[in-house]
Amino acid sequence: MRAKAVLEPQARWIADAGVGAIALSWWGRGSDQDANVPYVMDVMKDHDVKVTFALEPYADYRGQRYASDILYLIEQYGDKRGWDAFLVLKNEDGSEGPVFKGFRCILPRESTDCHGVTRPVDDYTPDAVWRAQTDGLRDALRRDFDHVTLLADSLEFARTPASGFDGIGIYDNNVGPETYAGYAAGASRAGLLFSFNVNPGFDSIVPRTIPDCYAPPAFVPAAAGLDFARADDRERAAQLSQQRIVDSFAGTVQVQTDPALTNARRGFFLVYINSFNEWHEGHAFEPMKDAADLTPAERSLGYHNPARGDYRLATLGRLVQGVLAGGGGSFDRRPRRGLSWPA
Repeated sequence: MRAKAVLEPQARWIADAGVGAIALSWWGRGSDQDANVPYVMDVMKDHDVKVTFALEPYADYRGQRYASDILYLIEQYGDKRGWDAFLVLKNEDGSEGPVFKGFRCILPRESTDCHGVTRPVDDYTPDAVWRAQTDGLRDALRRDFDHVTLLADSLEFARTPASGFDGIGIYDNNVGPETYAGYAAGASRAGLLFSFNVNPGFDSIVPRTIPDCYAPPAFVPAAAGLDFARADDRERAAQLSQQRIVDSFAGTVQVQTDPALTNARRGFFLVYINSFNEWHEGHAFEPMKDAADLTPAERSLGYHNPARGDYRLATLGRLVQGVLAGGGGSFDRRPRRGLSWPA
């Protein structure tokens, strides 16, 4: 999306909530998402919101071009723009560098479907290929930054460091905050940084075209007997989602500031919020319509909107602003060399 009329309120919502950066889903050079990056960065810059990238599985062979694609992003959207909006993360010791998150990096070589058929995973990348790419990228950037932080969406604590990633950044909202402490300890034992997301759970709408092996995903957090045709149950679901935001926020801050774990020892702090506008997975923080404003066509699709459609963003804003107002050490937004740093 490149319409300024759409991007402006989104940037304002993000900034007003106290969030300092966005991670754009990036689907490769020449994609529509790549073409839209300059327009997004222009608007975010005006609201002092930085931009980084989440590299999606845009090609089966993308692991073989990981380093060149990140160098492209740095040159195109950092160097050529004078670093006016690109996120450069500052650690507690003052060291600086960009951070990138990848999705579907550490995969099995084969998978078995619901029919019991085992096939190769098309976008599997061997650990040795990842390692060559991550090592080559660091070599290319070592004169430009103190470090580059590469995160994989993985709970594999042996293969992730073997592949050369610095840490893990978990996307899956089914990984609940009650597991954060255990996974953070496992990541720390492997020498990995970690970022567990703030999220409202998961509440997807069944697709109109049902793919093979499809099973409707469960509402998260688990709740028995929800009937979304009932207004009371929609409000109950919203209350559960709101509590999930509170719990996941507290959980990720707690493990990232634990002095016994990797992040605190290295002075690294980064919270992903999942997500701003992944509407098809039902976990968007972008305000939805109030229930009373849904059209008949929208109601027929089964949307679960509660009475107040902005409750997720409002909850997040209260939590972030509460930490910022308390002077919470790692939340450093002071400018340095013309850049501002994310919450």
